[in-house]
Amino acid sequence: MPVFADFFSQEPFEMLNVTKALRKMPYQERMLGNMGLFNEGDAEDLATDLVEIDEENGKLQVIHTKPRGAPAEEMAKDEKRKARLFKVPHMPAHDRIYPHEIQNDRVTGEIVLDSAVRKVNDRLAKMRKAYELTREIHRLGSLKGQLLDADNTVIFDYFTEFEVSQTTDILALTTPTTDVRGAMVDYARTVEDLLGETTYTGLALLCGRDFFDNFVNNDSVKDTYKNWEAAQSLRADLRSGFPYGGMLVMEYRGTRGLANNIGIIEDNKAYVVPMGSDIFRTYTAPANFMSTVNTPGNSMVAKVVPDLADRWVDIHGDDNFLFMNTRPDTIIEVTGT
Repeated sequence: MPVFADFFSQEPFEMLNVTKALRKMPYQERMLGNMGLFNEGDAEDLATDLVEIDEENGKLQVIHTKPRGAPAEEMAKDEKRKARLFKVPHMPAHDRIYPHEIQNDRVTGEIVLDSAVRKVNDRLAKMRKAYELTREIHRLGSLKGQLLDADNTVIFDYFTEFEVSQTTDILALTTPTTDVRGAMVDYARTVEDLLGETTYTGLALLCGRDFFDNFVNNDSVKDTYKNWEAAQSLRADLRSGFPYGGMLVMEYRGTRGLANNIGIIEDNKAYVVPMGSDIFRTYTAPANFMSTVNTPGNSMVAKVVPDLADRWVDIHGDDNFLFMNTRPDTIIEVTGT
């Protein structure tokens, strides 16, 4: 008679297959992830858990016109590079399945192997959901300039790391005479000046709840918003974004109820964010298993390990990723009043 652990030594529970199953679990919609800000499709898969960032303060140079045959203009020398090291955060997860959970949870007519697969998949779905939420929290923190852990401690303060200050402004949205469109133009110019030669494809204004409501109810915005709202009446959720002043204005829904509100943008704040820029980067590091040492990083790896005494089966999840904001000063934090 096969022991409990024997079922978990079969092909469905090999590391590669369990990892594939984890990644196939239903994706939990996350706003920043869907926006593609951090270029995760082009993540740099590291064979180590260290990221080295070279900062080079290049000088802008305009070349003078000269007569043909005259000496060419020498290009300005770049200032000395400054290298910074970042350790990719390691996020292990663990779950355990006991024999009685499979024995008492079988569907009529289901063989033991199928029941075990279903139970593992249930736990992987739970793990995938937790990892997706963790990734969104890290994206949001990086966007704001501080990568936060689950307990709100700071993993990396990108303002400190890159020696820049946060760009802020106050917008009197509850004052009817406030020129909101003019403020949007000023924000765009500020971002462009701070980015310098770095390109981007557009700007988004990601808003907290109260900021968004006060924004769309400001006298200078109200008519524009109502006209757009009427044209988009068939949309499922009007908070998902509307164009105004050269920006895509949207309410960031986030996840409420987490400790220290790490899952939301504060209700009275908003962030001006350049989209389609390489200032946001994603790095992955190898999982913390012997079989993945010095291999290219990969997201969300899982492994099933039976207990040697045949008492339980452990499910080990492993995710190692770093969302980096290399130019946190280009993100404008706006406080609405």
